[in-house]
Amino acid sequence: MISDFVVQEAAAGDATAAQERLAAISDIERIHIDHTIDVLAKELLAKGALPAQALYDALHLAVCAVNQIDILVTWNCKHIANVTMYSLMESVCASLGYKAPRICEPIELWGM
Repeated sequence: MISDFVVQEAAAGDATAAQERLAAISDIERIHIDHTIDVLAKELLAKGALPAQALYDALHLAVCAVNQIDILVTWNCKHIANVTMYSLMESVCASLGYKAPRICEPIELWGM
């Protein structure tokens, strides 16, 4: 499952590469987006669980938490897959009644 935020990121950058990325994700089910995602994302940023400039990272995490998605797969080890910040991410999610997803890199999930 992916969100429209993933699609927006995939569409950015080099046009040829963007077309390839968009083609690769075209058949993947889309996740529902509503205002609660913005609320949680803004709280994650406000509480310092993610850096202020990492809006898309906060949105990815919020999409999973709000939609009760168990695992968030990412290559972003700087902000999202950051073990030192994960407990704060969990705490912020819990403060609004959500469970933070488990965060892992693709290699952890698929054993590449």
